[in-house]
Amino acid sequence: MINRAHALVKRHLGKLIAADTIALALYGGVCSAFVYLIEVKGIAIPVGKWFAFRGLYNFFLFGGACFCGWITNKSRAILQGTSDHIVRRWLAEGISLSLYKIPIYVASAYVCNVAWSQIFQASAVDLGLNLVTGRLYGWILDWTRHRFAVNSVNHH
Repeated sequence: MINRAHALVKRHLGKLIAADTIALALYGGVCSAFVYLIEVKGIAIPVGKWFAFRGLYNFFLFGGACFCGWITNKSRAILQGTSDHIVRRWLAEGISLSLYKIPIYVASAYVCNVAWSQIFQASAVDLGLNLVTGRLYGWILDWTRHRFAVNSVNHH
């Protein structure tokens, strides 16, 4: 009986991790052209440094995608309460993206020797982008979880 329960939990977590990782990857794919234009063309991060730090950033970003989903669930619970108000949901999803992504971004850029002024500018733009597109991430997250038949959208 314990082995069966363990197998069910393991399968559920596997689906959850897959759904959350795919959601973050799809969201990143949608935003990637804009991010490239801002970081390389607008802020002038050299292409070589950009590829190096983006590689490191994506490694950690996607490696912990389930944690981003967890932060999103907690942010939704705190900001929405019992309301399903679209603005509260949008803010919750944008804030959760920022809480998860920006520390990884700053650390990855710093390790790859990107200038602090460029890190600050890009982080500010990323914060704005997360707040504007947060609902898109939330929609993709809910869709992938439903698609993978994860029983509980609000995992703990």
